[in-house]
Amino acid sequence: MIKAESADFETLIASLSMPALDSVSSVNTAYQLNPYYLSAVKTAEQEKIKLVYAENQSLIQLDVLASYHQNGLDMRAHDAINDTLSGDYPGFSVGVEFVIPLANNIGRSQVGVANVRTQQAIYAIKETEIKLANQLKTLIADIENKYSIVQQLDKVRKINKELFLIHQSSYDKGQASIDDVIDSERRYEITLSELLSAVAAYQKSKFMLKKAEGSLFSYFDIADQVSPPNPEGLPL
Repeated sequence: MIKAESADFETLIASLSMPALDSVSSVNTAYQLNPYYLSAVKTAEQEKIKLVYAENQSLIQLDVLASYHQNGLDMRAHDAINDTLSGDYPGFSVGVEFVIPLANNIGRSQVGVANVRTQQAIYAIKETEIKLANQLKTLIADIENKYSIVQQLDKVRKINKELFLIHQSSYDKGQASIDDVIDSERRYEITLSELLSAVAAYQKSKFMLKKAEGSLFSYFDIADQVSPPNPEGLPL
C-alpha cells in the first residue's frame, strides 16, 4: 500500500509551469541559431559570389601588361652573365591587351548555370523558412496540449489520492472492505504512472522546440565553445 508520496515528486509537479511561448520569437531565434537555416543562407551567399564572378568573366577584358628585364649579350658566356648582373642594359615593356568576346557561348552558359544555382539556393532558404515556421508552430501547440494534459492528470491524481486515504481510513474503522482499499490504490497508481509519462512527454516537447530553434546550448546553459586539442598536455 501507499505509505507516503515522494516530496521530490510533489516539488517536480509544483515546479512545472507553462513557459511564455511566441511563434514569432521562436522563428526569429531559429533564424539566428538553427544550423539548417544558417547553412542554407551560407550556401546562397556563396552562390551569389559565384554568379558575380561568372558575370565578370563574361565581360570585355582589358589587361595592362608590363615586364622588366636585364640584357647581357657578349661573345663569351661569362661576359654575358657579368653584363646582365651589372644592370647596365635594362629593358622593359608596357602594353594593353583588350579582349572582346564575340559569341562567348561558354561565358554565357556559365552565367546561366550560376544564376540557376543562385535561384535554387534562394528557394532553399524560403523552403527552410516555411518548414521552420510550421514546425515551430506545431511544437508550441504540442507543448501547450501536453501541459494541459499534465494539469488534468495531476487533478485526477489528487482526487484518487484523497479517495484512497478515505477508503484506508474507513477500512481502519471497519467501515470499508479491503477490496475498496486495493481498488482505490490501484486507480491512484495508474493515474500516477500516467502523470509521470505525461510529464516526460511535456519535457520532451520543450526539448524538441529548443532543438528546432537551435538554442539547446543556451537552454542547458552550455558554453558554445570548443577547447582546442592539447595532446602535449601543455598549459594553455
